[in-house]
Amino acid sequence: MDNRSFESASSASPPTAPGSPSVGYPTNGNPGTGTPATKPGAYWFHQLGEEIRNVITAAGLTPASGTLTQLLTSLNNGWGMSKIIAASGYITLPGGLIIQWGSATITTTRALYNLPVTFPNNFLFGIVSDFTINDTVVLCGVASASTTSQIQLVGQTGIGTVNYLAIGN
Repeated sequence: MDNRSFESASSASPPTAPGSPSVGYPTNGNPGTGTPATKPGAYWFHQLGEEIRNVITAAGLTPASGTLTQLLTSLNNGWGMSKIIAASGYITLPGGLIIQWGSATITTTRALYNLPVTFPNNFLFGIVSDFTINDTVVLCGVASASTTSQIQLVGQTGIGTVNYLAIGN
């Protein structure tokens, strides 16, 4: 969708906002009482088109008048958020917050495990699940020594697989 591509009679510059807009909700009008129907006007259509265009370009697409699924593609792809949706993966949210997840097999009481992606700035915090050996819960945690590329998991003696969540920016 390209809201700047028309069949004819387009302008080289966007329309100006109305000086005294009618504020409220659209009506059909009433010819019997002389009440006119709501007129959206060129600026209203311009606003709507630019809002849609901004979603499309934020997803990394180039608006194209011959493609009628670009808005849907943009929404399905998460507005340009990078992501890997898998057993170990991540998603980058608007504003730069990154959430990562995965699993690791603990073989020592303290070890570093690679994250799916490196946080560009900071590892903020993480959480990890516990695991069970012979009906005994083995407590685990995330150490402050975690880095932008690795999560440090600590646990009681034992070998087991844990799930983790790491948040950073």
